[in-house]
Amino acid sequence: MKDAEQKSKFIELRAKGLSYDKISAELNISKPTLLKWKDELYQEIANAEFSEMQSVLDKFKLTSKEKVETLSKKLKEIYTALEKQDVTSMSMKDLLQLKDYLESQLEKEKGNYKYYTGKTIIHSNSIMDYDDFEKTIEQVVIKLE
Repeated sequence: MKDAEQKSKFIELRAKGLSYDKISAELNISKPTLLKWKDELYQEIANAEFSEMQSVLDKFKLTSKEKVETLSKKLKEIYTALEKQDVTSMSMKDLLQLKDYLESQLEKEKGNYKYYTGKTIIHSNSIMDYDDFEKTIEQVVIKLE
């Protein structure tokens, strides 16, 4: 196999999650060489991993986008309930626990995917910006007092 073909296959196998030992055996390339390639081909591997993850998500009945939308909608309902302190159907403690759970699930669903485009890294790693978060926390604290 030519060097370019080997590197391409290496990227594909790393994106699929194979260990360096397994890739070394399959491509008949030393592990130290593969580790060197890992550093050299970091962006290509990350982009291939991103594509692999998208392929897996596409197989689910609900896409990741649909799950994020559903979780976000429910989280918005929780924030609305917190603002109104509608404790007739649910305690404040239960609402806060549910809010934390939904935020956690939303964060897991969003993941921390990165896509490299030259010098730019596109990623998603927050539910809301910090100012919105601070305002929400202040409102909850005021209402609990």
